[in-house]
Amino acid sequence: MSSSRPIITLQIGNYSNYIGTHYFNSQMNYFSSDPETDRSVFWTEGMSQERKVVWTPRLLLFDLQSNWPRRTRIPSQGELERAEMGWDGDVNRVFDEKNENVKPKPPGSIGESWGDYLEWKLESMEKVSFPISSFTYNSSLGVLSNYEQGTEIYSNLQERIIDGIRRYAENCDYLQGFHLLIDQDDGFGGIGNGILSHISDEYEKTSRLAIATSPATNPRLSSETRFDAKMRMMNTTLTWNSFNNHSSIFTTLSLSQDISRPFPQPKSFPLLNYAGNSHYESSAILAAVLDTLTTPYLTQSNSESFNLLNLVGLLGAYGRKMMTLGASFPLDVGEKTLFGTLRENGPRILQSLTPGLTSPCDFEKSIGNYFVIRGVPNEKVMRQSEEIPGLRLTSSRTCLEFFSREFCPKSVNVIRSVSSPFKMSHPFPPGVVESTFLRTQPKTLFRGKDSWSVGVIGSGHNSPAPGQLLDRIIGEVDIRKVSDCFPHRPLLEVDDYVECLEALRILRESYLTQT
Repeated sequence: MSSSRPIITLQIGNYSNYIGTHYFNSQMNYFSSDPETDRSVFWTEGMSQERKVVWTPRLLLFDLQSNWPRRTRIPSQGELERAEMGWDGDVNRVFDEKNENVKPKPPGSIGESWGDYLEWKLESMEKVSFPISSFTYNSSLGVLSNYEQGTEIYSNLQERIIDGIRRYAENCDYLQGFHLLIDQDDGFGGIGNGILSHISDEYEKTSRLAIATSPATNPRLSSETRFDAKMRMMNTTLTWNSFNNHSSIFTTLSLSQDISRPFPQPKSFPLLNYAGNSHYESSAILAAVLDTLTTPYLTQSNSESFNLLNLVGLLGAYGRKMMTLGASFPLDVGEKTLFGTLRENGPRILQSLTPGLTSPCDFEKSIGNYFVIRGVPNEKVMRQSEEIPGLRLTSSRTCLEFFSREFCPKSVNVIRSVSSPFKMSHPFPPGVVESTFLRTQPKTLFRGKDSWSVGVIGSGHNSPAPGQLLDRIIGEVDIRKVSDCFPHRPLLEVDDYVECLEALRILRESYLTQT
């Protein structure tokens, strides 16, 4: 079965794989329960070794060999040959990611790797997975340290990567575009640059959403010096410049307060009680919001549909390629109604998921906003006692439309609603949400384990806010401040870096100009 609007996803880097694993897990939860969902946008239909239909994400994964899930393995050539015996048609080879020789992990140890909670199968493992095993790295951190090292790795893997992308693209009747989640502060940004450069040339008519990711905090950085932070932020700056050059639209996504400071610290949020140093927990929150924002991609209802091209047109208008993201997760209506909650809190209900910004948007000066609200039943929208003469709000969408006109009076506001709540089912960590709140939410058994259903608001914005962020980041990594870093980065030319900063300054200017 071929989708008329498929998207290819690439997860490039360790934390990006944490987010992506939760993201695809969450989609599996409502495929069987929501007939209006078109799973072929992100998933492709294949055949298992037992000749059973299996859906697998249209996905390429990149991580260090040392971070690769212990449950996964690359099939041998003999297995590949046996899988094709007796069949004269095309074969989409789907292999179970579990390795029977690995003993089950004890309770409580989930999350040491993104493979610990991966619920879906991987298609043609040897074609979709790219374990990075040989590189020059910072031995004290154990990571692929520099952006420019990543560009060299891409050169070595280029042929395999291009083949993997082409194989997916050729099986799409109409390729809508690409989602790329890329670790922004290490060498994976360089790998992402090579991939983005290729797809912007080869698939220039498609839309390309690039998401730069960072953990909320990282114990590996606990002894980070100011020099180390400058080296890390140079990687981020080079990655953002690549996104500016080759993506249709991009954002930076993290629960960190400010990625530009040494040893970034996690943000605190109402109703959330997550461990900032747990990639497993922080990535689950980000995945829940991304799932909410992209669910309108999947709907077959014309009135609620919103695709990647629409997103680019709204949030990337006037050359403003960098958008910001926000969310209310979980959405707490409590004993009130949605109308009463929005009237009391206003735009403060949205928390920024863009590091370095306390608010996701400068609402009064925004020119485009995208809101998705899910999981609010009509009976919780507005009480009769709250009605205003001439105003009767009967759905979460009309309610949010009413308030968006107050929040953002000068902008184009697109609101979509999803009736199904976000399902917090195993292996999503329910402990990230305050237990006092969960006790008030619908609870069911799903796959034999407790599952909670919660409401969410996700938002994307085209406003002046990224200009403020770019201004601060550019100031932190100005050529005069990082001159002592270049002797430690022999592959990075000073002139190339200066050009990168100038390009980001030009991008910043687009946010300082009134439209």
